[in-house]
Amino acid sequence: MAKNLALGFQMNRSKPKVLIVSWNYPWPETLGGSIRTLNFARFFKQYGNVDIVYSQGSTGNSTENGLFSSRYHFEKKAYPEDFLGRCRLAMKGVPYPIREYGKDALRRLLGLIEENDYRFIFVRYCQSTSGLFNLPAKFKSRTIVDIDDVLSGSVYASFFNQKEGVHRKLLRTLNKKLLTRYETRCLKFGAALFCSDLDRKRLDRTRQRNRFVVPNIYENKMFEAYDFGDGQKCPNTLLFIGTLHYAPNVEGLRWFIQTIFRRFKTGVPDARLIVVGHAPADEVKTLCEREDGVELHGDAVDIRRYYERCRAVVVPLLAGGGTRIKILEAALAKRPVLSTPMGAEGLEMKDGRELLFFKTPEDFCFKYKELYNHKTYEAMVTRAQRVVQEKYSRKKFEESMQQVIAYLEGDFLRVSAA
Repeated sequence: MAKNLALGFQMNRSKPKVLIVSWNYPWPETLGGSIRTLNFARFFKQYGNVDIVYSQGSTGNSTENGLFSSRYHFEKKAYPEDFLGRCRLAMKGVPYPIREYGKDALRRLLGLIEENDYRFIFVRYCQSTSGLFNLPAKFKSRTIVDIDDVLSGSVYASFFNQKEGVHRKLLRTLNKKLLTRYETRCLKFGAALFCSDLDRKRLDRTRQRNRFVVPNIYENKMFEAYDFGDGQKCPNTLLFIGTLHYAPNVEGLRWFIQTIFRRFKTGVPDARLIVVGHAPADEVKTLCEREDGVELHGDAVDIRRYYERCRAVVVPLLAGGGTRIKILEAALAKRPVLSTPMGAEGLEMKDGRELLFFKTPEDFCFKYKELYNHKTYEAMVTRAQRVVQEKYSRKKFEESMQQVIAYLEGDFLRVSAA
């Protein structure tokens, strides 16, 4: 099917171009969002040139620069701090945390699209759609929006200080309704993508033909030939990996350390928790420094050695969206995962088979003891790895994207004919 699509591109255009519109420049590729963005970039690169527009971050000395023919930095306006400013945006249909381009940046973005006549416009996250709703029909029909996180879902509360007063809570409730409406509008572009069917159902109960599930995948060539050793022979060491300024990760880590890990250490005195991740927030640094048995490694270059040291990986998330690439990574590192149900939401993995669920300190301690059984440990690791290889592989990702392109090619031809 990939060959047929490539031929279709060649028939319609000698050098098809794709524009990726992203919130952040996708580097380093240790972050979940960057991994997904670059997977899409590699897919489109098979068929032609790929340009990127981004609002935050830097290209630096990224080895992935070769993926992009051209790179454009268009800044967005800061979200207003004052009440009236936020009300004006809400009246325009722009809820928090959506941010607009400045007039000049938006003019340049729309001019770029018109000038290059991009075959497809691929937009990462709903936050990046601002200003694109008024595109001409021919461009809207070619636009793919990757919803990824459903912002109005469980992750919504993490955007705010939960200790604020009644009036601000009321405003947050109203903003959430506007945000849900905004996300629903994003489904009306050419195609909308979700990480899981569960996320799709949160916004789309009509099962329109232009909504697709394109799973997260994780491939790391450094993992393929690496010997992580037998995790069961490791001490009672747990590993948490994640972006350490992302609010759901910070909240989940705080809850795990203060509620679960302290209780766990009373029964397992030699227990340790290794926390690894990008750009640790000050709260995370303080939390780890003050807790006995916890060590923090921010912006680690090579995460393999931390997997090598741990017996199991923990994913204690209480909110979020999409699917957890960290669980896919752990499976390929041959380490079992203990997760909250929310942490594994959207993945085709079952409690007691591919991973272990916990909600309370008692749950965690009981489930962890199961990993002392060698057969249980090995069986869980093997089953999880098999699911990742079958359900979350590059082949599965590309098959899903080929369905998206095949659908849009038909729509594009109909719009062009009209």
